[in-house]
Formats: sequence, structure tokens, C-alpha cells
Amino acid sequence: MAFDWLEMRDEAGAFLEGPRRQVDVMVKDSQRFASTGGWGFQRFVKDTTERAAAPTPAQCFACHNNLKKDGLILGSYRP
Repeated sequence: MAFDWLEMRDEAGAFLEGPRRQVDVMVKDSQRFASTGGWGFQRFVKDTTERAAAPTPAQCFACHNNLKKDGLILGSYRP
């Protein structure tokens, strides 16, 4: 799963997409990420492959772990 964080600006009452702030990624692999409920977490800086220093994958898991009933997902699908 990927969550793309974008800047938004209001222009004459319409929201317009601005530059990317960050990209958050979750990868499901129960063997590689057994200690974090089978999920790997990473945040990338803006339009780069540079990994953000914070939050750490352990910090991400600490919050996501409160949502076990939803498979650790913080959002919901909206078609």
C-alpha cells in the first residue's frame, strides 16, 4: 500500500494539487516483517528515494497495531 501526501492550495475556491510532501509505504510479508505484524513500513522524502529518519518502522507499527481488527490499515477503501 502506498499513501501519497501532497501539498494542497486553495485557488479561487478550488483545491489544487501541489508538490509531494512524502510517500508512506506498507508492504505485507509475514516472514520478513514478523516482528511488526507481517507489515513493513517506510516513509520517503518528497520526490526522492531518500528514507525519512522518522517515524521509524517500529514507531509506525506501534500506532498501526491498535487497528488489528482492520489488518493494521489506517484507512478504508473508497471506490
